[in-house]
Amino acid sequence: MTDRTPRPSPWDRPSTAPQLRAAGAWFDEHIDDIYRTLTAGSDRRPVRLGDLVRAAGDQLPDLLPDRATRERDDELGSSERLQVERDQGRFLRALLRNPATAVPALTDMRAPLPESAAHAAHFQATGELVLETVSLRRAAGFAELTLANTMTLNAETNQFMRDVEVAVDVATLDPATSVGVIRGAPMEYTSYAGKRVFCAGINLKHLAAGKISYLDFFIAREAGLLSKLARGVHDPATGRDVARLWICVIDSFAIGGGMQLTLVCDHVVAVDDAWVSLPAASEGIVPGVANLRLPRRVGVPMARELILRGRRLSGTEAMQAGLVDAVVCAADVDATVSSVAAALSEPAVMPNKLMLAHGIESESEFATYLADFAVVQAERMHAPDVRRKLSSRL
Repeated sequence: MTDRTPRPSPWDRPSTAPQLRAAGAWFDEHIDDIYRTLTAGSDRRPVRLGDLVRAAGDQLPDLLPDRATRERDDELGSSERLQVERDQGRFLRALLRNPATAVPALTDMRAPLPESAAHAAHFQATGELVLETVSLRRAAGFAELTLANTMTLNAETNQFMRDVEVAVDVATLDPATSVGVIRGAPMEYTSYAGKRVFCAGINLKHLAAGKISYLDFFIAREAGLLSKLARGVHDPATGRDVARLWICVIDSFAIGGGMQLTLVCDHVVAVDDAWVSLPAASEGIVPGVANLRLPRRVGVPMARELILRGRRLSGTEAMQAGLVDAVVCAADVDATVSSVAAALSEPAVMPNKLMLAHGIESESEFATYLADFAVVQAERMHAPDVRRKLSSRL
């Protein structure tokens, strides 16, 4: 006989549930039901991880921060904020460790952002898009994505990461674009005025002031923006991934998150005086998924030098290590980009990129890494050594 005993709802928690939070055992046990409940509906639309965590918090206020807690986020002390993000990290770990929930959740993260469709229509009509911190324009043979947070050397903020992801969506959704080129604009920042800079990494002043979002920056950057560059944008209407080839041009330097961005692009050009570094460990945080990607790219000893000791590599050293594909003088950048873009525009290149993505980094190992990263980064953001280092930025 079939057992018709109704399954308990995940919302009907035993009184001991709060005591299970330290090990995340309750989330591990119920994550399938929680995910199905939160994503159910005939008008099923992609749900971002941040929105999923927030929705879960409204249903599980004794295990996750609810709306009232989130709305007073600015008033929370460091220890309270640590508890909030620690609990969110444990929920994400359970979600991403479970293949039945990790795969659809990460696929949703590669869907276009809600605002991207309107921007895509504008770009297709005009060939140009200007956002707060980036711009996108159609050039000869490619779409040029210019990082233009010019007063802060393209330091990463919540707004900057959102703008870059929108621009990546728009370029990918554009049927006339097969290749995108990411390059920094000439800066207004005094010591680099008029000089192009790729990216200075996370804005430490924003991090010190609590303006860098755990969910919408650290988690969304890895599972959203960088995954779209590596694996393509997922089209919910067709169920297929759409890829574009991406070229990065490093002028001056690519630090931290800037260097992480280059790891998921298809061709990296460095200007001959440029350099790269990954100083996250000295800052006290984890450099996203770089710890997974770098060892297979440059070998374990070099990965340790870059991650654990913050070694800086010149463009030539980065090319020798396999992180850069070409080093050229500034005058030759345009010709080099045009040549590479033409080669990457061949019709068979895009489907081969999608197939290569499976071999370079499987979705299961990415999900497993990200599950642990979600917990570790939540802890590190509020660690005493990090708070001491950031106090000078306030």
